[in-house]
Formats: sequence, C-alpha cells, structure tokens
Amino acid sequence: MSDSTRTRLCAVYEVESVDSIEELSGVFVDLELKYPKAVRAVLSGAEYGMYGAAYLRTVLGIDPREPDLAISVRDKRWMKKAFVDASIPCAQIISNYKPGDSVPEGMFPVVAKPVAGTGSFNTAVLQSQAELDDFVGTEKLHPALSSHQWAVEQKLSGEEYHVDMIWRDGEIVFTSVGRYMVPRLAALESPSRNGSIILSPDVHADLYESFTDLMVKFGLQKKIVSGVTHAEFFATPDGKVYISEVATRFAGGAIPQAIYAAFEVDIIDAWLRVELGLDLEAMSEPADYRLAGWLAVSPTEDGEISHVPSEAAYRSVPGVTDVVVKVAQGDSYRHDNPSNWCVFLTITAPNEQAFLDSCDDVYSSLPIQVRPFTT
Repeated sequence: MSDSTRTRLCAVYEVESVDSIEELSGVFVDLELKYPKAVRAVLSGAEYGMYGAAYLRTVLGIDPREPDLAISVRDKRWMKKAFVDASIPCAQIISNYKPGDSVPEGMFPVVAKPVAGTGSFNTAVLQSQAELDDFVGTEKLHPALSSHQWAVEQKLSGEEYHVDMIWRDGEIVFTSVGRYMVPRLAALESPSRNGSIILSPDVHADLYESFTDLMVKFGLQKKIVSGVTHAEFFATPDGKVYISEVATRFAGGAIPQAIYAAFEVDIIDAWLRVELGLDLEAMSEPADYRLAGWLAVSPTEDGEISHVPSEAAYRSVPGVTDVVVKVAQGDSYRHDNPSNWCVFLTITAPNEQAFLDSCDDVYSSLPIQVRPFTT
C-alpha cells in the first residue's frame, strides 16, 4: 500500500492471516470501540479473503446472509448444492475425495480441485483412477489455501465462458460475456491462446439471455442484492449450458481491462459504487460495444526469466491498447498453471479473426524467454 493511500485511511490493520478469527476479532473490537456502528460494508476483491470478510460482516451485524454466502462461493460442494437447489445445470461432484475412494463408472475424465480453491490453481483434468489418486496424494496446495479436502467433478465439455455482472437492489444492471479462446484448464497446452474475447450483446443475444436467466436463479437462491459476480459457464456441442463456478468478486486476469475496452465500463469501480450506495451514472448508458479481449503472455516451460519484451514492443502490435508487465528478468517461472501471470495485453480489433491474428503475432514475435534453473 502506498503512503499516499495510507494517509487517506482512518485506520489500517495488518494481520498474519485473513482467516484468523482471533486477529479479525481484534479488528472488530477496535473498530467498534473507536467507531461504533460506523462500518457499513466489508469488501474483499480476492477469493481467499471471502471467509474473513464474511466473519467481519457477521460480527458487525451488517449482512444476515453470512457466512452462508461466503461458503457458497468458496466451497465448491456447497456451491454445487446451491446450483442444484436453484435448478441450475452443473457437473456431478464427489465431496472430500481421498485416494482410493470409489469413482462412479463412466465419470472419467474428471476435474480435481481443492474444495476452497482459488482460480485454476491446484486444478487438473485426470483421465483415470490412478492419475486422480496420484494428483490428490502429491499436489502441493497454493499458499493461500488451508483446507486439504478435495472435490472431484465430472469434466464438462464444450466452450467455456466467463459472465461478469453488476447487481444493484437485487437486479442485474450490467452484463459482460466473454468466451475463453481455449478452456482455462487447456490453456497450458501448446498451441493455445490464454485469454478471452468479450462478446457482442447483439450478436450473441441468446448466450447473454441464457446466462442471465441462470444467474437470476442463483441470485434469488443466495439473495444477491448489490455487488459483483464472476461466473464460469460451459456450452456443450449439443447446445446445453452448464454453470461451473461463481464468485462474488471481480474477474481475474485482464478481464476487467477487456470489459472496459469493450463497453467503457470500469467493473471494479462499479462494484465499489453499488456496494457503497454511490451513484452509477456511468453505468446507465454503457458505450456502444466494440470487439475487445485480453491475452496472457507467459513462457512455455519452467525456468528463470531471461528476457521480457518491453511495453513499447507489445504496444507496437496492431490493436494492443494496454500492457501490464508483472515479471522481470531473473524471476522464476513455473509452467504449471495458466494463472501464473507474466504479461497482460488488452487488444481491440475490427473482427474476431483480426483479434486472433494479433494474439498469434504476439506469441510468435514477442515471447518471454527463460533459461534453465541453475542447481
């Protein structure tokens, strides 16, 4: 946090863990003693902060939905139960899988993930019982995760979409649908394009309508009032739509930047405004859609980063409007997760093929290079 930001805050609390009830209780008591009943919202922009935020909302008495809502958007099993209760199609799931547990015949391939996972970390597609048991038995969890319980889901097929929404007073006031160029769990495979394209609400009106109908069901089931949701859906080759996951946070990657490029809507600013009851003038009439999306650039193998193209070099590619460089020469890189971010590009284009051409141009001419790790 910058010094200039700190000077604008009335209090700053630093804790060892956002999941520590002891530490968060201390924050609650100090806030109530110094500023009684002054807190009207507790927000977390990160998935791993949802439980802590829910605890504070509960003890502050500002959200009767907690902790159920936080559990519903963090624990994949409770999430799937919410989908089933709301009659939203979703994948079959096995709770708290342990090596050696039985898997129903015909369920493979499956996706294994921590029950309280974050993004695509520690998530894999497994083709057999042996692969599944080896993965669950040996995978080292992301440092932000505490629970060692695993969920196993039947793998969904088809194209994968992210659906990002702003809610106000129980109504959806903004929707953006993006199609991943390849499903997230295939984004490490070569060749693949790691990113997504924001779709036109007019050209893809049927998709927008289908996803909205299902999210309205979820919103009613979990009493979503005001805030942001980021959901993942699959549309199978036979035209069926399934929900995969939903989060009450803004999207990761460069999805927010791509949404802004497509609609001139800052989804993070809009989320903060609806949570705090502020005006949403910029949301009343989003700009006309233009084709936009984002691309993640990363090495294709493990190693120490030896070269990162400059921001100017990336901006020279047709259509690139924004560049975020998150790594530098000498950093370590592991090619084991599509969300090990290195460089984000926001790209606009006159049509989808031109967008894909720009992505391929970046990958072929401006790769991030690595050298083998030294022992």
